[in-house]
Amino acid sequence: MAICEDCQQEMNTAEGCSADALILNDQRYARFRMRTDDGPRRCGDCRASSGGYHHLGCDMERCPRCRRQLISCGCVQAEDEDGEDTETLVAVVGDTVVYPAALRGLRISSDPTKPWG
Repeated sequence: MAICEDCQQEMNTAEGCSADALILNDQRYARFRMRTDDGPRRCGDCRASSGGYHHLGCDMERCPRCRRQLISCGCVQAEDEDGEDTETLVAVVGDTVVYPAALRGLRISSDPTKPWG
C-alpha cells in the first residue's frame, strides 16, 4: 500500500493526486493531466491513471511552466537572501495548500497572478 503524503489517497487505486495546481515562484499554474494514447493506463512511477494528475514527486510529471521534467527543470528552485537554493513549490487543491506540510490547510487567493492575496 502506497499512500500519497499530499492527497492522502492510495496511489495504486486512486485516479491521481487531487492537487490541481502548482505555485512556482508566486505564480499559479494548472497541472497537466496524465495522458496515454495507446500506452499503459497507469503511470509507471506514481500509478496515476490516464486523465488524473501525477502524484507530487513523480518522475514523469511535466512542469506547467517550462514543460520539462518537473523534478529536474529548476523552476521549483530559487535563491534565498543568503544565496542558498530553496524549494518554492506549493501544491494546492482549489484554494487550499496541500504541500509543503508546513503550509497544509492554508487558504489562498484563487487569482493566478496573486495566489497569496
